[in-house]
Amino acid sequence: MNKYKYYKYKTKYINLRSLQTGGTIIYTQKHTKKTFSGAGIILIEMYKNKPTVILFKSKRKEGVFYEGLGGGVDKKDLYNLCPLAATAIREAFEESMGLVYFPDVLKIIRKVDNLDRHIDIKYKNNYYRAYIIAIESNIINENDYNHNNKILLKNTISSVYKETTAIGKFYIDDLIKDGLLTTESHFNSKTINGNIVTIFNRTREVLKKAYLDGNITTTLKYPIKLIKLNTFIGI
Repeated sequence: MNKYKYYKYKTKYINLRSLQTGGTIIYTQKHTKKTFSGAGIILIEMYKNKPTVILFKSKRKEGVFYEGLGGGVDKKDLYNLCPLAATAIREAFEESMGLVYFPDVLKIIRKVDNLDRHIDIKYKNNYYRAYIIAIESNIINENDYNHNNKILLKNTISSVYKETTAIGKFYIDDLIKDGLLTTESHFNSKTINGNIVTIFNRTREVLKKAYLDGNITTTLKYPIKLIKLNTFIGI
């Protein structure tokens, strides 16, 4: 089959596998028939020997929240062998302002101790997939984030890199103490620096399920070392 016919049929196949409504692409997973509107990544680490979650500050219609990195499926993601992982990787890079990039899709979808790295939750009318990814301690820090933020704000760069405005780390124990496992909506908790902020409900659902299913404890044993950090150079 020549290249033109390959892409013609590939595009036709993708269009059959996805449904676009009101600017939102809905991806249908073939073997489960689940429909997904988005995917993302929640970073965890052992910080000062304590299980810690790294979340990012964003503004939504409902208010200002800290949440995982993630967003909607893009049509170009559908060309990947694993569209949801491609969405998660792309969104993580954009929303972390270029700090977080996983060049190998297989690393984030590979099981650990026979346990999936991802959590699927019902979100609005579809599903949302979050990959729970452990990284080496303190490889992501506030200084690098703030540096990139400063560079992006003073340059004309796509708005997709400006969807978050701050980074925060949270001890898992503090999140649990503040209602991670008991509340059913957004809730307030404190960063490792003691700042009181609001955790987005979708992130709460993902972390609750990940904690109860053992994903956090298991994933922390296998941090992904080949994370590529990109820092924008100031002009």
